[in-house]
Amino acid sequence: MVNAVRDYTQNRIAPLLEPRLDTNPTFTPEVIPTFSSKEVFENFHKFCTRDLSRRFSSFLN
Repeated sequence: MVNAVRDYTQNRIAPLLEPRLDTNPTFTPEVIPTFSSKEVFENFHKFCTRDLSRRFSSFLN
């Protein structure tokens, strides 16, 4: 799954953001596939943790 996120970033996102580098030469972390995969999985972990805690507390009630 990590490779899927990296491939998507490299093949779909980076080409869209690269023209911005010509007009605005600042660092754009979203162009880096590793950054994108890290962000996706950190947010996924937060979502799963929050969702599971809600389900568990509703199960106890």
